[in-house]
Amino acid sequence: MVTGRGQPAHAEDELPKATYQAELTIPEGQSEPLPAEVRALLEPQSRLLRLQDDPPATLFALHRRAEDDASHLLDVLHSAGYYGATIQPMVDSRDNPAKVALRIKAGPVYKIQAFDVDYRPQADYDSPQAAEQVGLKPDSPAQAETMLAAVEHLRELLRQRGYPASQISEQTFTVDHQAQTLSARLVVDLGPEAHFGEMQYEGLERVKESYLRSLIPWPPGTRWDASKLEDYRRTLLSSGLFDSITISAPPPTVAGENVPITVRVREADQRSLGAGTSYSTSLGPSVNAYWEHRNLLGEAEDFKTEAKWGQSISSLSSTLTKPNFWRRGQSGTASAVLSEESLDAYDKTALALAASLTRPLNRQWRASVGATFDQASITDTDGQHDSSLIGAPLGLRYDGTSDLLDPRSGFKLSASVIPYTGFHEGPVTFVSSRLDGSAYLPLDEAQDYVFAVRGGVGSILGGSRTSVPADKRFYAGGGGSVRGYGYQLAGDVDSAGDPVGGKSVIETGFELRMKITDSIGLVPFVEGGRAFDGNQPDFGQGLLWGAGLGVRYYSPVGPVRLDVAMPLDRRPGVDNAWQLYVSLGQAF
Repeated sequence: MVTGRGQPAHAEDELPKATYQAELTIPEGQSEPLPAEVRALLEPQSRLLRLQDDPPATLFALHRRAEDDASHLLDVLHSAGYYGATIQPMVDSRDNPAKVALRIKAGPVYKIQAFDVDYRPQADYDSPQAAEQVGLKPDSPAQAETMLAAVEHLRELLRQRGYPASQISEQTFTVDHQAQTLSARLVVDLGPEAHFGEMQYEGLERVKESYLRSLIPWPPGTRWDASKLEDYRRTLLSSGLFDSITISAPPPTVAGENVPITVRVREADQRSLGAGTSYSTSLGPSVNAYWEHRNLLGEAEDFKTEAKWGQSISSLSSTLTKPNFWRRGQSGTASAVLSEESLDAYDKTALALAASLTRPLNRQWRASVGATFDQASITDTDGQHDSSLIGAPLGLRYDGTSDLLDPRSGFKLSASVIPYTGFHEGPVTFVSSRLDGSAYLPLDEAQDYVFAVRGGVGSILGGSRTSVPADKRFYAGGGGSVRGYGYQLAGDVDSAGDPVGGKSVIETGFELRMKITDSIGLVPFVEGGRAFDGNQPDFGQGLLWGAGLGVRYYSPVGPVRLDVAMPLDRRPGVDNAWQLYVSLGQAF
């Protein structure tokens, strides 16, 4: 056929499309509707439903699409444990559009009857034999995802128990339609039992090989355990010394062989320069710059020198942190800080020296112990004082949150106790302690809306308020404390309106973190707190409350925050009408 313009017409342009309407139904004669959980499995997988707006060219093609869809959806039902299911495709072309129905009889979900493993050669008593050992529960739904996970779990268990070359040579799954159960039988070729052999390293330049060997978490000749090998790889990667790490080993050839292991690394840049800035209405602007070397002596020692200059606080500090100090996982830190502070509460020039040991108790808990020496010259409302103090800080911290700079779930706790002794207008001894916690509750599945709450309490035992140096007293107010009030101003003040600090403190705060777009968020918040003269909070005085609104920009390095807050208990001549804070990371 030829068109009016003399061009051949395409055959498909002449034929009408086989338009249709499709639905999932139950067979005739059954009154119960298709269960919602079955529809949820099938509807997203159905090509008939997805392609209704793109019908095939012919009725024959429509029949083929329906049959293919029925076959595919039957596989979906089987994988979900409906092994007795049937699907009958029906196409009624008497109407236009045609009516297409997939008549589904799902039946019951089959249960797991058995998970048997045959080893060649025969395995020892430590090899998995029962369903429970690979994460399966008898009589639980026989879903394909669950069974495949059990098979993979079996592979991992064997590699953790001395058989790195083990292979599953046969897999048989038997369906008993009468009993409505599924049984699995696996045949495993174990291969030779292996042990850890000599470690060899390739690609090292500045990192000492002896240091990497000290991190190996097993003694020579230990039976092969793939989980320990992965733990070692994660330890090396978390050091920050390497861009990439590859660990390889040849398969064992004889039983009991000590298999050599090769670790190939590419070292990362180990020196860096950086700078930053922050601003608050109370403290004014501040800038900082630092130089850092993350492998100072070849064993991952982190040395950082930082200079900060601000309108109210300036400092020069150096910190050396040595990981795996004395024992694996434990870190040692030494620091020296020379600082000058000009605050409403006091003016101070000080030298602070500190050393500490930090040890993880498990993945969430960390404990620390240390020693400090502070030499300071302080001028406050009571005059000028020189102080020399020795402290012994003890700390305990739990962190179960999802992210350091932007936590969206979980909670964290920290507790510290610091005994001090020394001189401040005479001999002085006191103990400062503090407990803080915060929790994060996501309000939606994507965690775009998070309710965050925090609280803290502190107390100083020993001596009077004036016998405790002003820089060691508790204060409240400012960013990270009670926003809306000036820095350290949420508490008692002297006749000039300057804060005097206290021997106890209490703080609390609430935020609703709302992510409006991928990069912008809004955060309304309310915070309260106060520093008290006595060593216990005096609730009769009440807390000072502030409220405000923040904007968050979610940058690649963490959220940048801008908060505006006002005091709800404003004191004439003491508190400003509002405060502004700009910084990196969430307020808590």
